[in-house]
Amino acid sequence: MATKADKKRWDDLHVALEQADAAFDGFDSAMRIKYGSSYQSSWLSAGQEKKLSALRERKYKLDDKIIALLVKISPRGERWMTGAPTWWLTRKLTWEDATRPADEPLSVVVPGSYGNRDGTVTERHAPARIRSTRATENMMANRKPRKAIQDLIEELQSWLPNYNHGPDDYPTLLWRILASAPGGDRAEDMGYESFNLGWQEISQLGEVLEAIQDKRDIEDLINGLIDDEEDESEDDEEDD
Repeated sequence: MATKADKKRWDDLHVALEQADAAFDGFDSAMRIKYGSSYQSSWLSAGQEKKLSALRERKYKLDDKIIALLVKISPRGERWMTGAPTWWLTRKLTWEDATRPADEPLSVVVPGSYGNRDGTVTERHAPARIRSTRATENMMANRKPRKAIQDLIEELQSWLPNYNHGPDDYPTLLWRILASAPGGDRAEDMGYESFNLGWQEISQLGEVLEAIQDKRDIEDLINGLIDDEEDESEDDEEDD
C-alpha cells in the first residue's frame, strides 16, 4: 500500500521531471535556432554536446525513478510495463490512477504502447517480457555500435522526443520499420507491429529516400509509378 512518503516522492519526482523537460527543450530549441531544425549532434561543440547529453540523461534517470516507484506502489505493478508508453506513465498518469485498486477501472483511457490498442494495460506475461528485455540488455551491454550508428542514435535521441507517439506519428513508423528488419526482435517485443519486409525491401526503401531531393522528385516518382500501372492495365485489357 502506498504511503504518505510515497506520495511526496511521487510529487517531487514529477516536479523534477517537469523542470528537466523544460531545461532540455530550452537548450534543444536554442540549438535548433543556431544550427537549424534538423541539426545533428556532430555539429555541436564539445561543450554543447556534453550539456545536451547531460540534460537528456537527467530526463531518462527521472523517468526510471518514476517507473520504479510506480511498480512499487501500484496494485497493477509490472502490468504497466507492457501496456502503456513510458512518456505517458511518467508525465500523464495521475497518483489516483496509479494507486487505484487493480479490480477498479481507471478514470482515463490509457494509450496503447506502440502496437497495443488504447485502453489496454497488458496483464499476461508481463514479468516474462521484462526478464527477456533485461536478458537482452545484459547480452548487448558489452557490444558497442559502429560510429555511424552511434551518431544516428544520438541524433534520434535528440529528435524523437519532439514528436507525439501515437499510432500515426513518425516515431511509431520508424520503430515499426526497425521491428520489421532482421535483428528487430526487441522492438517487436516492445509492441511494435512489424511490416512484411526483408533486406531487399528495406534496401529499396533506403534508395528511394536517398534519391529524393525535393517536392518535384516526389511528384515525378508518384506519377511514374501511376503511369506504369496504368500502362500495364491497358495492356491487360488489350490482351483480353
